[in-house]
Amino acid sequence: MKKRDLPVVHCYYTDGDKSLSDILEESFRLYLARTLVMTEQPIGQNRP
Repeated sequence: MKKRDLPVVHCYYTDGDKSLSDILEESFRLYLARTLVMTEQPIGQNRP
């Protein structure tokens, strides 16, 4: 397994209309989407 730097996710909680659990859920969703995009291989990369 290759070692690489892991992304850091910063969560800022304010006295807004969203609950802490909503903010954490949205943060994780964004983190996961970014991580999946970073790990995708372009089409045709493994072709000779």
